[in-house]
Amino acid sequence: EREIDWMALSGINFPLAFTGQEYIWAKVFADLGVNETQIETFFSGPAFLAWQRMGNIKGWGGPLLPSWRSQQADLQKQIVARMRAFGMIPVMSAFAGHIPDALVTLFPNANVTKSAAWHFNEPYSQVYLLSPFDPLFTQIGTSFLKAQSEEFGFGEHIYQCDTFNEMD
Repeated sequence: EREIDWMALSGINFPLAFTGQEYIWAKVFADLGVNETQIETFFSGPAFLAWQRMGNIKGWGGPLLPSWRSQQADLQKQIVARMRAFGMIPVMSAFAGHIPDALVTLFPNANVTKSAAWHFNEPYSQVYLLSPFDPLFTQIGTSFLKAQSEEFGFGEHIYQCDTFNEMD
């Protein structure tokens, strides 16, 4: 809360609001047929979410249990409410193309690339990246934005996603 207050007093009007996105991802992946065990092996632990969200690791330090993901979604609701109360425009998450291994099995014709190992070997690196030209990319991205808007409020449509920039 104090950080949001500080941002408002400092004139920051487009703060990142990434908390709780794994709650949304779990819903989207489950709707595509990924089971809870597969979801848990995909998400890294809380201390490693920055690298998870960039797509250079998976599962390291995890799992993120459903109860933790739910608590983070509740926190995100409070965060975006406070940001909006100050007239800030929360910059929400979007889909960069990182997918759980299970989706490659569920959608064998999807156009995916497996990233190179990044300081970790399997099963913690070599994340699959779905091509933005594959129709599944649009399906997942649209489902995520819709679910996120429904959960955290229809917003200002400012989004950010990050593809790890050290991929081969």
